[in-house]
Amino acid sequence: HGSEVWFETALMHPRPVLEALSRQFPAEVFSVSYADEDLGSDTGTYEMQNGVLLSGGEPDDGSREAFEIAFFHWGGDEDYELVDGEYRYLCDDAAGDGASSFIA
Repeated sequence: HGSEVWFETALMHPRPVLEALSRQFPAEVFSVSYADEDLGSDTGTYEMQNGVLLSGGEPDDGSREAFEIAFFHWGGDEDYELVDGEYRYLCDDAAGDGASSFIA
């Protein structure tokens, strides 16, 4: 069965490094999931074998899929609410009236 590796990098997803690693192990299928710490931005999932993309890609920044990938990696879903298919950040009682408000 497969192995799992988790790591953090600075700035951006290291796709060229993973492509090279995949070519070093051509029989293995690499399943990759990644997310920038800016929740809902620069996320993706894909499968690669021998340096070739088999499936997957990057969802649109701010999309429901992008947020759900980010939540998987970073958590933070308790600070968001799903409204009409989109995640919105909950602001903690900014008005002081006991109600939460949305920041879109």
